[in-house]
Amino acid sequence: MNNNAVSIAGQQPGMRLRGAVKTAIFNSAVSDFNVGCVRIADVNGDDSLIVDSNIELVNVLRDCMAGFYNRRAPDVEENVDELVLTYSATLAIQQSAAQLTAAPVINAINNGSGFVFDQTNFVGAVDPNGIAWWQGWTLTIRPGVHVRAFDTGSLIVTRGSKLMAEGKASQPITFSSLADDDFDGLGEWGGVVIQGFAPQYGTGSTIVGNYGGNDPADNSGSLRYVRIAEGGLVAGPNNEINGPTLQGVGHGTTIEYIQYAIVRKDPNKSGPTGSNDPRGIEANSSDADFVPETDAVLANILILGSAVNNSTTSSAGEQPAMRLRRAVKVTIYNTAVRGFNTGCIRIDDADTNGDTVVDRFSDVTLVNVLGECTPSAFYNKRVADTGINAVANTVTVDAAYALTDARATVTAGTITAMDNDSGFTFDSNTYVGAVEPGTAAGDARWSGWIIEGSFD
Repeated sequence: MNNNAVSIAGQQPGMRLRGAVKTAIFNSAVSDFNVGCVRIADVNGDDSLIVDSNIELVNVLRDCMAGFYNRRAPDVEENVDELVLTYSATLAIQQSAAQLTAAPVINAINNGSGFVFDQTNFVGAVDPNGIAWWQGWTLTIRPGVHVRAFDTGSLIVTRGSKLMAEGKASQPITFSSLADDDFDGLGEWGGVVIQGFAPQYGTGSTIVGNYGGNDPADNSGSLRYVRIAEGGLVAGPNNEINGPTLQGVGHGTTIEYIQYAIVRKDPNKSGPTGSNDPRGIEANSSDADFVPETDAVLANILILGSAVNNSTTSSAGEQPAMRLRRAVKVTIYNTAVRGFNTGCIRIDDADTNGDTVVDRFSDVTLVNVLGECTPSAFYNKRVADTGINAVANTVTVDAAYALTDARATVTAGTITAMDNDSGFTFDSNTYVGAVEPGTAAGDARWSGWIIEGSFD
């Protein structure tokens, strides 16, 4: 973001010290700012120097492409060094230069507060030989609270911290933008991003921070009866923040009232906006750097399409309800799909070496999956590897969004969850979709707490 050459404000130094400022900076490091780590500017007028800035740097390390100083050197510098910096999982600097032989005396400005600095013998925000001070922090949001964000904002819960957002059916917790009260905006703010120390595929570094680790049971908090509206801010090229974005989140985290899911495409939009691909489910592994990283089990989902996913005037408008691709392994139970003209389910395989020949295959199992997608067939490309009662069939829902079709009643079976040591078990039920047939609208699990108008 700070190195974006296409934005007038995108290329920025790590520090900009200007306007005849006087400041002393101790035990600090700056990395990854391509136009320099520190820019110092004085006050000028009519090409004549009026007032100098007065800058002192002590025990400062840098790793910036265009050099340390963007403009001029500081007035005083002591133990200021340039080197490649790397960071541990706790964001402690790993180079030996970050460990000081003695703690410098850092005098605070005498403003009557009595504040004193800690005397530390390391560079950076985290002691390389200690426990990260930021681990274990908890943000607790009470039931019924409405959290609003500016259009540049996102709520990012970093690794080691927890978000405790436990609402009630009568008092849900709501996250939305500050723009209005109708909850119908798109991309008006970022959304909720939760990052943990659990294993995940790839480097775990994005425009919104670092995530992932080696603790499958990592606990990032709890979300229950939570509503997230108007998210989807584009954070960078090919990097959109969704409503709830989970990155390397462990099974110690509690996320409830998302197991039974209703995906409803906006019936009032004629086509997608921006880079949006309006599918109901997208499950990926990878191609060129193939690793069989995605192995998922999903159950009791209802996906309802609209004109937004059937638009012929948009390159992204014609989409299947599910796209399962890149050698993904997934099993889907008791699920129904309606209203996707390019097919209910598209299954793609992987070309891992780029020779245009498929050499790794997705492994898809469908059990009790019903689809009403016309004029295309149930499958958009190829059939599932295993299909049990996975057929084209009418999908009609009542006021509770329960299926009314006879085929929606099925024999209860065991749904085996992924064995990740969490102990999670699926409910064993006798119906397809997110709501049990015969349930009154007022008794549906979504009744009373979802955002008003969600099903309009």
